[in-house]
Amino acid sequence: MPTMPASARGEDSATPVAAVSSTMRLLLAAALLPRDQAAEAWRSWLAAVDFEDLEDGATALLGLVARNLPELHAGDAIDGRVRGVQRQTWAGNQVLWSAVRPLVDRLGTVAGPPLLLPPTALVPAFDGAWGARPWHRIELALHAEAVAGVRSALASTGWPVDHLTPRLLAWTRAGLVGRWQATDAAGNWVSIRWQLLRGIGSQVADEQLRGAALSTTVGSARVHLLHPADALVERLWNAPDDLGPGWIVEVVALARRLEVAQPELGVDPNAGPARFASRARSLGLSGVLRERLDVVADVLDDPAVSSARAALDRTRRGAVEALWSLPGPVAGVGRTWAGHAAGQGLVGGARSVLRVRRAVAQVR
Repeated sequence: MPTMPASARGEDSATPVAAVSSTMRLLLAAALLPRDQAAEAWRSWLAAVDFEDLEDGATALLGLVARNLPELHAGDAIDGRVRGVQRQTWAGNQVLWSAVRPLVDRLGTVAGPPLLLPPTALVPAFDGAWGARPWHRIELALHAEAVAGVRSALASTGWPVDHLTPRLLAWTRAGLVGRWQATDAAGNWVSIRWQLLRGIGSQVADEQLRGAALSTTVGSARVHLLHPADALVERLWNAPDDLGPGWIVEVVALARRLEVAQPELGVDPNAGPARFASRARSLGLSGVLRERLDVVADVLDDPAVSSARAALDRTRRGAVEALWSLPGPVAGVGRTWAGHAAGQGLVGGARSVLRVRRAVAQVR
């Protein structure tokens, strides 16, 4: 049965800390902070590292550094390497998108435009720069009722589907499977998400986020994007275990989108942080989202992150949040109930738990 993520907060868990070294913090500052601060961080980073032996994750940030600092002033050899990484990232993302684009179009025909999730969904946040960050995968979200059509779309566009058995389809349709994954012969990877918020059993929560999604075009394909406030909720909640630099980049980019006027998407920058906080409270997730914003703020001092954090501070703790944070022997039951109560209250959550129990019995 879906429950809240184990990493959210258990009875013995400590405040989360990002797995980010001191030199990686400098590189993140060079990639994300305003020009003068970024240039200073870039110089400090260059002085602290061996460019021939970079730590894991550093190379992936160089495209953002090149975008943030047009004049790198690191010497011809390093400047050339950084620009080369940016070009390789752009080319790799283009190849991946070209492989997945027929599937996106086919899904639009059989199930409606899919919801595009980060990292690809962040292209607008980086002003359309396809070389800012390597994607590695394309992540799409669809409604579980579309499972048969999605399997057909995968098969008709050349993705292997042998692992998508009738039993797996039944479990997915019942809301018991969070995602599908497929890899083509060239190693391109696509992920189909059936739950927007990992471990949240409430279908109402997913429907609320989908219902507020915005229609747009990415790479000439028609897709939906989560409203910026909901996208920040999704990224914070679905955080990786290491809370690493790639995730921090995504959180900062999305927090900044809350404060950017986007009239074509109907986004009011003055209401962005408040809308984010309201959604977090209605889902009962304010506590863990606050903790994760603190993680980001500890690594990078960004006003947009602080604004989102302050908006959460202005909300009151709701019944659902109190439920999932129950300590001791009842913690597991509390998290399960809270996950199903997200967006629909305690009574709706109890009904959702019973629905899932019935669904499990039917598909066994």
